[in-house]
Amino acid sequence: MRFSDFEVLLQIGEGGYGQVFLCRKQDTKELCAVKRMEKKRILERKKVENTFVERDVLTTTRSPWLVKLLYSFQDYHNVYLAMVSFFFFLFSFFPLCFFKAKNKKNKNKKGICCWRGFESFIK
Repeated sequence: MRFSDFEVLLQIGEGGYGQVFLCRKQDTKELCAVKRMEKKRILERKKVENTFVERDVLTTTRSPWLVKLLYSFQDYHNVYLAMVSFFFFLFSFFPLCFFKAKNKKNKNKKGICCWRGFESFIK
């Protein structure tokens, strides 16, 4: 498995070791969150064991409070963890979000929206 097997839809996070992307696996079309961690940063911070523990916990633990690990793989520069996407979970149960318009014309006016462009990701 390679990172190129996934279509990156958008970056949903960034941290000390790398980034998290909302992706679609190209052959199955499943949505997932792919965490890409740079091996160089992991080694510099001496967190190799932590990375293995994270993978092992996500693989073996069955809990409604932890995301399910779908795939783990690596290339020369990075380690990848592909997990069930929180965004997919969120929009499975809460497809619409309520907001208050922030511009001056619609001050205090309530509306309903989906995150821009997201509805095309779940088709």
